[in-house]
Amino acid sequence: MSLAFERSDSVGRAVQVVRAGIIARDICRRGARGEVAAVFERSLYWRIGDDFICIGEPAIGNGPTTLIVAARVTELGVRQGLRAIIGNERITIGDLLFDFRNCATWRTPNWPAPLSSATLRTTCVMLAQRAAAESPADSLARAAFGDDDTPLARIARPRIARFASLMRQPPASSSPAKAGDPVITAPSELIGRRLLDAPLSRGMTREGVVHDLIGLGYGLTPSGDDFLIGALTMLDALEQTNMHAALGHAVVAAADRSSPLSASFLRAAADGHVGENVHTMIAAILTGDADAAVAAAARIGHTSGWDALVGAVVTVTRMSEATCGATIPGCRATRSSGLRQDYRC
Repeated sequence: MSLAFERSDSVGRAVQVVRAGIIARDICRRGARGEVAAVFERSLYWRIGDDFICIGEPAIGNGPTTLIVAARVTELGVRQGLRAIIGNERITIGDLLFDFRNCATWRTPNWPAPLSSATLRTTCVMLAQRAAAESPADSLARAAFGDDDTPLARIARPRIARFASLMRQPPASSSPAKAGDPVITAPSELIGRRLLDAPLSRGMTREGVVHDLIGLGYGLTPSGDDFLIGALTMLDALEQTNMHAALGHAVVAAADRSSPLSASFLRAAADGHVGENVHTMIAAILTGDADAAVAAAARIGHTSGWDALVGAVVTVTRMSEATCGATIPGCRATRSSGLRQDYRC
């Protein structure tokens, strides 16, 4: 990789920004002051109030809040706490000047048309089985789809089941979810009508299931947050506008329960903006490419991609159940060791 460093009289080094995510570009055009919040091997995060901009190498992938530079982050010499100033379409951090006047703007691409509900369900079963076997031991994917009895699994399974029930809208007399219950429960003949006609905001409050998922788990972005980003992105990809808006409203209302960085990602996802690797993962699910979905999930942090995969799989499974219950006679659920249920029509 060639280093895009130039010398000038006013700063030690000028670094060319190659691509700017649409949110990052908007923040930079407004001008602001902030400081470096975190530095990693291939990226760094700059905080401006409640917003964050990621400056990273091409290998991390494009994103709505990302500036891609043709330089190695480890050679920039940036450290946490350094002040940063934006002005005239440039960012100054210490003796570095990041110039984004001539960079390309990156936007989340359009979504591919999804395959049939039966194909989506088959893909989800495959993904759940692979996630249970291939995801890190401390991932939400292992807790949701595996058989391990871990502290995270005991807490997360009933919360994920309650999230899934939002789309099913079970009768008020249904018994509450327990730690040993399956994450995905049986479809009903009325599931399609209940899903599409029920009040979309039911249960989606700070005190409800979204409140319980945000901040859940480990990592710079907690597992529950990544789950919700996967769910929001799948609803957006499936053009479930009302459901996306209802979930997004609840997520934004509860985002302050999480870390400031993760809250900024949640707000972006609620507004329909996600990174390139998340988009690739969701698009692969829609087109039935389990291998590509797994590969994309594995590229996103330590567990973040896998955790987002759980949210996407749970969501698309519910949506495909709705189609199945409404249009395909004889759809029933049978037990499976993978997704905990295998749907056969």
